[in-house]
Amino acid sequence: MTNAGMPAFTQSPDSLTTILFILPLCALVILLFVLAKRLAVTAAFKSRYAIPRLPSGMTVRDRPRRCMNQANTFTLGFPHWLYANRDGSRDRRRRNNRIMYDGCSLFIDNFHVTCSDPIDMVRLVQYLRQQGRRIPLCRLEQEKRAYLHQQAERMQRLSSVNAIVQRFETCPYDFEVFCARLFSAMGFETQVTSRTNDGGFDIRMQKDGVSYIVECKCFSPANPVGRPLLQKLVGANALEQADVMVFVTTSSFSAPAVEYARQFGIRLIDGAQLLSCCRQYNRPDEATADTGDMDCRLTRADLLAYYPPDMRQKNAR
Repeated sequence: MTNAGMPAFTQSPDSLTTILFILPLCALVILLFVLAKRLAVTAAFKSRYAIPRLPSGMTVRDRPRRCMNQANTFTLGFPHWLYANRDGSRDRRRRNNRIMYDGCSLFIDNFHVTCSDPIDMVRLVQYLRQQGRRIPLCRLEQEKRAYLHQQAERMQRLSSVNAIVQRFETCPYDFEVFCARLFSAMGFETQVTSRTNDGGFDIRMQKDGVSYIVECKCFSPANPVGRPLLQKLVGANALEQADVMVFVTTSSFSAPAVEYARQFGIRLIDGAQLLSCCRQYNRPDEATADTGDMDCRLTRADLLAYYPPDMRQKNAR
């Protein structure tokens, strides 16, 4: 039996060559179109909000049609180990362990912005808010606002230096947090150092490009701060190299301490000044005002608290 008269279904070598050439070319054209579209959307986003440049890893796309009628919103996701110990640190017993990124998302106007770094996302949101863009508080900001309101109410009840001492004398670290929150209400960006190995001071602060370190001592009013504790702060700053040193106490300062502070430019805040600051800057009615977005803005220290402990040092600066 012969195959005479049967149609040929095999492709000629020239046809196969043409197909093999066209398919990659079509894929390349599609890829170039997608890249050009993404670049155009990113350029439109930067132009609309006057953003000079975006952090690497941040992607801008058109907002999906199904989300067009929804309000602006943003969510934060934090990095974590695929296999983690109870404290969130890397489980070194597991092979192929790696960092996982939940991702951050911002829907604003006609754009959808994504990135893996929550610090970069928060910076972008704060910048857009400063331009007057309405972006409601995310979950972490709502939690911080509730905490600040609770703290403000608590500090309002501390009507005397003795009340402050009674509240914090058994837990010095809580007094450091108390002072940090107070400075935050005064407009500083604050970070409380670790409970142990704090480097000789309790709080790092920044404001208007000036760096500060703060030492906090919750002492009885009958126990003034002496010169040796101020010398310790100066020694700590020899390594830290902050622009300004601050010493806060619920007590007072001895005459030698005051003279030493004058010589080395240490700013002193005694119990009376501390109480005055509490009354001036911690008001529950202000903490819950509709304009409280900036009062509860997330700082780098707030965000790093959600990182695995073995990743915080790398992202601390």
